[in-house]
Amino acid sequence: MTDVQPIRRLRPDIQGLRGVAVGVVLVFHLWPQVLPGGYIGVDVFFVISGYLITSLLLREVESTGRIDFTGFYVRRALRLLPAATLVLAAVALLTPLLLPADRWVETAAEVIASALYVENWQLAHAAVDYLAAENAPSPVQHYWSLSVEEQFYVVWPALIALVHVLAARLRLSPRRALCASFLVVVAASLAVAIVSTRGNPGQAYFFSHARVWELGVGGVLAAWRPELPAWARRITGSAGLVAIFCAALMFSGKTAFPGHMALIPVLGAVAVLAAGSADGGNRLLAMRPLVFLGDISYSLYLWHWPLIVFHAAHAGRAPGAWAGMAIAAVSIGLAWLGKRHVEDRYRHVRGGHLPAVRYAVVALVPVAMASALLLHAGLGGSIDPERHPGARVLAGAVAPAGEGFVPALEVLKQDRAAVYDNGCHLAFADDEPVACHYGDASGRLKVWLVGDSHAVNWLPAFEEIAERRHWNASSYTKSSCGWMPVMVLRDGQPYRECRRWGQRLLEVLERERPDVVVLTQMHGKKTHAGKSGRPPSVPAALRRLWHSIEDTGAEVVVIADTPRWKHDPGRCLARDDDCAVPLAKLARGDSQLSALSKMPQVGLVDMNDVVCPDETCPMVVGNVVVWRDRHHLTASYSRSASDILEQRLVAASKRIAAAAN
Repeated sequence: MTDVQPIRRLRPDIQGLRGVAVGVVLVFHLWPQVLPGGYIGVDVFFVISGYLITSLLLREVESTGRIDFTGFYVRRALRLLPAATLVLAAVALLTPLLLPADRWVETAAEVIASALYVENWQLAHAAVDYLAAENAPSPVQHYWSLSVEEQFYVVWPALIALVHVLAARLRLSPRRALCASFLVVVAASLAVAIVSTRGNPGQAYFFSHARVWELGVGGVLAAWRPELPAWARRITGSAGLVAIFCAALMFSGKTAFPGHMALIPVLGAVAVLAAGSADGGNRLLAMRPLVFLGDISYSLYLWHWPLIVFHAAHAGRAPGAWAGMAIAAVSIGLAWLGKRHVEDRYRHVRGGHLPAVRYAVVALVPVAMASALLLHAGLGGSIDPERHPGARVLAGAVAPAGEGFVPALEVLKQDRAAVYDNGCHLAFADDEPVACHYGDASGRLKVWLVGDSHAVNWLPAFEEIAERRHWNASSYTKSSCGWMPVMVLRDGQPYRECRRWGQRLLEVLERERPDVVVLTQMHGKKTHAGKSGRPPSVPAALRRLWHSIEDTGAEVVVIADTPRWKHDPGRCLARDDDCAVPLAKLARGDSQLSALSKMPQVGLVDMNDVVCPDETCPMVVGNVVVWRDRHHLTASYSRSASDILEQRLVAASKRIAAAAN
């Protein structure tokens, strides 16, 4: 976490509070069961940073009448870039050595985002990306908080300078004007945090505008400068520490955060800062071990997380007691070395602005290293049907030996249908149906493919069939949203966008009147009970939908759902080119099949013997990787199965069969 150094002598109580903040974060990352809410240490850091940076800027503007923006950002660069760049460069160098190849691309992209201080937005995007939901955390994921702070530093000095000028012209008290301005920013940002946390907590966690209020609260305290009597300081400081530790102990991953619950650790940190004083403040926080942790907190925050991620990748599990203590010891050692030989060495470098420019250029080193890794990953093998027949081997094609498999592990997760990148596949928050069109727009047979990401599994094959058959084909897909006339749940909450999408899609169906609607969705969908107190039956809901589709004159065909791996198959393939799991050991179950038992007129296509031939689910078939992640197929393998899917659609649909003759 960013360590802002005020001009005056550091208060030991603030250093101790930094030690508490980095300590709870460290324990949370190593042993989350001990401090399930230890992530609130980041919020404490935000308050400290907002308080110190505002104090520094206020002293400057009050003593000189202006803010030296160039000097401010030069000091920031000298303070932050050397240590942050060193860790990023180390991660970029070690990633190809210590992480599986299927994680190289995501890690390289995040190294670049972290070096440019936009990692929080990278993670916010991933939080709404259904396909990224199961990705393992990268070694630089923790740079999101540094990104938030640096974005704050871009606008905060300008706000202070602007308000100070306006207050002088209007003959207002600068401190009061600044306090009022800060409170407006805090109120607006807190409102955004509460609302966005209710709507999409995963994304809100990384939003800058949902976090600014935490830094702004520190700014309010710096501008207000309350003077408390000794007895009030003791009570306030103790209460603040209790609030911080209660949040660390009682919060968890299920806590709605950073909504109104973030007020507890944030106001706790404010109370501790308000209770302190320039002569030492809280004696507990002034203890040497805590002050030591506070002194190395920036480097400790930077180093500990990559070590945890690299260890987990090597061991295949989170660190236990002994491994955790070893990681903590190494992290502290690296942090001490970083503090002494990197942070302190470059913090007070003389020579005007040139050193800052030099280190800003040096900060591009990890960007260059990560870009080279991305370029290397992008040079994966092409798909040659003769060398990489994929599912065609199930129909008699021969896969030459010694050709290796495609796609390469480095780009495995990127081998996906084009709809994920062209706007046709809807994200969680979207509810207006969007179609992708395939085949021949003037074709006589109008065919739809509809469903969630498991429908997209077969979209590359569907596209090839539509081209060959000259269908007037369209796809309507949405993340984690099977088409049903009832409210389903996502993360335990009503998925209202899915319900609205389904209702609007029925209106499109009435208007467009397709001949055949091909449906599939992931098994395990749960429905919302609503006021009745009893969740609607999924098979019954599916039958209602199918009857509604048939009422428009369309024929319904269902593709049976594919199984689900318990662990990331990419890791398995990284260890063993012949990686395979018995079908019986994978998660299965399909409500669509239960619904079909009472609607025999609905056609069924079962492709499970194509992804799991001979009751075994291999990672590679015909030199083509089958699985992109635990339950999504690679676009390459789906495309290789187009002939088989075509034959089975012809057998399942009278209209498709008639059009084929």
